[in-house]
Amino acid sequence: MTECRVTITDMEGQLLWEGNVPERMPLTALAKEAGLPVHLPCGGTGRCGGCRVLFTEGVPASTAAEREQVGPVALRNGWRLLCCSSIRKDARIEWPSSMLGENWRASKEPVTEAEAREEAETVEESEVTRANEPEAAEAETAVVEPEAAVVETTEPETAESEETKAETESETETEIQPDTETEIETESGNGIENVTGIVLDLGTTTLAAQRGMGTVCTIANSTRRYGADVISRIEACRDEEKRREMMFAMRGDVGSLLSALCRGDASQDEGTVQELVVACNTTMAYLLMGEDPAELGHAPYHASFLTWEERKLGELMGVLSGDMPVAWRKITLRMVPGISAFVGGDITAGLLALDFDRLPPGETALLLDLGTNGEMAVCTGGDASADIPVRLTVASAAAGPVFEAGSIRDGVPGVTGAICHVQLSGEKDAPVVHWQCIGGASSETAGEDGSGKYPVGLCGSGVLELVAELVRCQIVDETGLLAEPYFAEGFPVAERGNTGDWIRLTQEDIRQVQLGKAAIRAGVEQLLTAHGVSAEEVARVYLAGSFGEALEVARLTPLGLLPPVLLPKIHAAGNTSLRGAALVLKDPAGSMARIEALRRIATELPLASADGFDERYIAGMNFREEG
Repeated sequence: MTECRVTITDMEGQLLWEGNVPERMPLTALAKEAGLPVHLPCGGTGRCGGCRVLFTEGVPASTAAEREQVGPVALRNGWRLLCCSSIRKDARIEWPSSMLGENWRASKEPVTEAEAREEAETVEESEVTRANEPEAAEAETAVVEPEAAVVETTEPETAESEETKAETESETETEIQPDTETEIETESGNGIENVTGIVLDLGTTTLAAQRGMGTVCTIANSTRRYGADVISRIEACRDEEKRREMMFAMRGDVGSLLSALCRGDASQDEGTVQELVVACNTTMAYLLMGEDPAELGHAPYHASFLTWEERKLGELMGVLSGDMPVAWRKITLRMVPGISAFVGGDITAGLLALDFDRLPPGETALLLDLGTNGEMAVCTGGDASADIPVRLTVASAAAGPVFEAGSIRDGVPGVTGAICHVQLSGEKDAPVVHWQCIGGASSETAGEDGSGKYPVGLCGSGVLELVAELVRCQIVDETGLLAEPYFAEGFPVAERGNTGDWIRLTQEDIRQVQLGKAAIRAGVEQLLTAHGVSAEEVARVYLAGSFGEALEVARLTPLGLLPPVLLPKIHAAGNTSLRGAALVLKDPAGSMARIEALRRIATELPLASADGFDERYIAGMNFREEG
């Protein structure tokens, strides 16, 4: 078989991988062999254009999907879709920073083909040995810690936890090692004082972890390569091998976050971290715990597992635990229980954190999580003295990944270099785009200091602000139609350096925004109707997650995302999932009793079959300036 020589660098020319590969090898397979991170928002189906790489030599012929998603200018310059391309001759490829992440290069030395294969063989041999000799891993005292980026940590705290009997699990097969080189970012935490142990929020796109009041570490969810939303990942689980890959990718991500939070302190050896509380949506819980999520993907969308037995981390991680400090294997893992297939433990943790079970009598509050599942909950406080119970109604709107830019052609996660804020000035026929990136780069400063800092794509808040500005400037009409001359190739936002490849918002991107915001708008209206309250009666609206913190809500009025009366009532609540998990960590018995009470009174509203939802959904597709 003919072999081709391939060299892969980052966009600045630094070597990432080089070696010989068989002719016609898919680029996705090469990326896996080279250990390079990938981002496939549509699950590798060629529908979104979000996985572009730049061929500077050996450019393969374009496919129909690439001609549709990439555009003629970028194609001529060598841009191709990772999910559609294969190696046809000797090639040089530049890997975009949106896939590598800010810290990946700093934590990963370039490797040759021989080194990569030797490392893989060593890993496989060690895993087989540990799988066949489970006693040996527990007996070892000298262990190798998983490699991860060095991050800021807090001082170790003494923890106390109840000893529980954990369910055992036998892992006797060779498993796939997780990618421990994924970017880990940190931000200031606003946790709960006097909390020991570690709390995790395992989101569809991003995973977050915190220890006490210390730093919050975040990492991109490694399973996103199988699809941007939970439905596409559930579909991927039909392939047993992919399901196992996702399970071990999730567990590997957990290990990376633990390493980032505890690296260099005494907790690795002394066992001062004894408990781990995890809050996540139901699909992520299935993947982490090794259950097949197939039942979550079809009617009646029943979830057999909403509560989980406590586990020892070493038993859960299986053969991966051999790379952990011995003390970590004895950590007790507790899962926050969920309500239904699409209203999971992250939402119950949020309800706990926001004291929805303790609202004043008659006061109504609304919680919105603008993620792929579009979870929402409305609660009205009760009055025990008057025998008036607390009322809680929950729902999940299939908003898709648009709020995390997952279905957007040039969408990227919220990483450094992602455009997060956009404003337009000038005339309608000659608009001037002003943008700002996570990390500080902007349209006014890009490249001027010689740093080469240019945008890598649009994150969720940037997408919504851009569409709102286009509607305000009448470049997009109320039906979502993008005006000429932008209809065919999209509205140009910013150039990726001097590559000739422009970040654009396409007509299909606008359509995705319409679908997502219509689901949220219709879902909120339907939920309030079912709960028996009007939008005027809602006292507070909590936007959960970092996405809510990044939004400038007042500028989103042209989108019609929410009833206008709710906009002044919005409060950015931050990561309520982590805060709720921290409450469980601090007071397990009391917090779990409150969560169980919320689960008992929760009424789930199936939106798809609710009377009037379809009409509200269709009406919600249009953009509307409301006062």
